Amino acid sequence: PGGAGATSTTLNDYEEGTFTPVINSTGGGRGTFSIQVGSYTVVGDRVFFQLYVALSNLNTLGVGIVTIDGLPFAANSTSNTYSGIACPYQDNVTLTGGKLMFGAYIAPSATGINIVEMASGGGATSLAKANLTNTSSFMFCGSYKR
Repeated sequence: PGGAGATSTTLNDYEEGTFTPVINSTGGGRGTFSIQVGSYTVVGDRVFFQLYVALSNLNTLGVGIVTIDGLPFAANSTSNTYSGIACPYQDNVTLTGGKLMFGAYIAPSATGINIVEMASGGGATSLAKANLTNTSSFMFCGSYKR
């Protein structure tokens, strides 16, 4: 039994592993990390993951938009196949004026997570280095199609 397009090989791909998440900025540079832990499970074309990344110092992390990079596989490249990601925890990260919460997603073909701050009436702004401190940290979990 299976839906349209299901074949006997659909779930033959199973894999578990680890990866090293990093906080990057479009401005370049690099922070120093106290924690960088990531694990994943692949079932078919779906990647399930969880990660915890924490800075111990911003060091030379450049001014710009911040992402969490290092996911084990690139997301599917089909247009508009964004995957929403749960961010159950962030610490020492500030929201800017009028923003009430964080959101996160993986864009098509990406190997990183885009983080946004959102206002109650809509509208999102990409998280920037200015939102971080020397001890900012994030925990994410989610899944995406590869």
